[in-house]
Amino acid sequence: MINKGKNFCYMHSKTALAIAQEVKCTTGFLRGQFPLIYLGCPIGHAKMKKVHFAELIQKIQNKQHICKEYPHLPLLYY
Repeated sequence: MINKGKNFCYMHSKTALAIAQEVKCTTGFLRGQFPLIYLGCPIGHAKMKKVHFAELIQKIQNKQHICKEYPHLPLLYY
């Protein structure tokens, strides 16, 4: 069973309102907004800016800091 409260339908911002409403009535999914985050990476229909990747960059920098601080730990612990 699909949880319609957790699933969204993504369409271009210029998609006709009638089409968006028809999709919502047919599927029951709400319309999501770009950029969406999938597996930690932003996905969008337009050129992405650095600000869209800020959270991902911060996570990578945090892991680099831990790797430098605790080089004896196996990678699974990071």
